[in-house]
Amino acid sequence: IGTLAQRLNAVESLASVDTLCLDKTGTLTENRIAVSAIEPVDGRPDEALRADLAVFAASAGAPNSTMRAVAEAAPGAPAEVVHEVSFSSARKWSGLTLAGRGTLVLGAPDVLARSGVPVDEGLRERVRGHAAAGRRVVLLAGGPTPLAGEDLPQGLVPLGLVLLAEAIREEAPGTIAYLTREGVATRVISGDDPVTVGAVATAVGVPGAEAAISGADLPSDDEGLDAVVAGTVVYGRITPEQKRDLVRAMTRGGRYVAMTGDGVNDVLALKEARLGIAMGNGSQMAKGVADLILLTSSFATVPRAVEEGRRIIRNTHRVAKLFVAKSVY
Repeated sequence: IGTLAQRLNAVESLASVDTLCLDKTGTLTENRIAVSAIEPVDGRPDEALRADLAVFAASAGAPNSTMRAVAEAAPGAPAEVVHEVSFSSARKWSGLTLAGRGTLVLGAPDVLARSGVPVDEGLRERVRGHAAAGRRVVLLAGGPTPLAGEDLPQGLVPLGLVLLAEAIREEAPGTIAYLTREGVATRVISGDDPVTVGAVATAVGVPGAEAAISGADLPSDDEGLDAVVAGTVVYGRITPEQKRDLVRAMTRGGRYVAMTGDGVNDVLALKEARLGIAMGNGSQMAKGVADLILLTSSFATVPRAVEEGRRIIRNTHRVAKLFVAKSVY
């Protein structure tokens, strides 16, 4: 059925799952993203923003999927790098200090705004509009002050928005509908903007997708977190540690939780869940800790695996009844 069980009872365990946590990118949407548009800020010409993006993407020493998409949309030549801060799921931004060009930072608009980048209400409204349409939005900021360590320097100003498009997987709506009919609650946990995540969750038919929360608003105490997971369906701007804590809180509430993911940022949650499910095209680390691997990287494999697990359980019950009757006789 296109799955590899790395734990003896993984398929049977899937039949007992009542809550399935999903990462958005690579599970509900295609793993590949592309730049759909760029929008300069404060009347800057498109050519200036494209040139900044081109040198940033070409000079990055550890490009991720977003950086590769930017490089495809704005090819260019690298510049001399004085200091680099690579992207991390916890930080939500990456930055470069380039010789003769100052500092460029690319990251989540709300995260950069909380770190001191002046994002006015007009720009915030543009970001919200794009996020509500299901697009991922990242902000390019720049300034003359060099990076020092892993902290954002002062004096950064917004240069432009980069809009990233992700295609929804064709099989996702049907799979979500099957899980809902079978009584499995779906929770979407992502590092992207909660508005974007909520729009994608709504598009694929996740029940209650309007109940969304940002990682910055999550309580740190167990009691508060337990109250949040009782009624919230969509979680955005979540760090890897918060993913783990959310899965732990759901398990404390008596749920049999499965976690689906494909990246290094999902590893902690995959290990914490009663059943970890990794996509076949995911990172080696994610596949190494998962109990079940979807070899075809297709979310549509899950219903077949659930049905197989339930068939095994039904047969086990029948055999048990037979032996009990035999023992009585």
